[in-house]
Amino acid sequence: MTGHTHTRFICVPALGNRKEAGQAIAKLADVSDLPGADEILLATTAPGPWLKRDTRLPLTAVTQRSWRFGTMPTVRVMTNLRNDPQAEVLKNSDTL
Repeated sequence: MTGHTHTRFICVPALGNRKEAGQAIAKLADVSDLPGADEILLATTAPGPWLKRDTRLPLTAVTQRSWRFGTMPTVRVMTNLRNDPQAEVLKNSDTL
């Protein structure tokens, strides 16, 4: 396979309770790994910011996973898609 594809999902402003969020993120990582996605985007029409709890989980899952093509995808969050979209790239330091 040459190059990477983007994996984009539209989400509600919260990922549910801890169990639901963990299951959703595991599925998201599995789906993102298949084509070798270079970015995972969590987006919502709700105003931001995303809760740290809901951004920490996907970032931790991405950094701890062994990726099929060796390159870990970037995790990006977006809010307020209807009015004034705001985007932020998450980094490991964001989880501290």
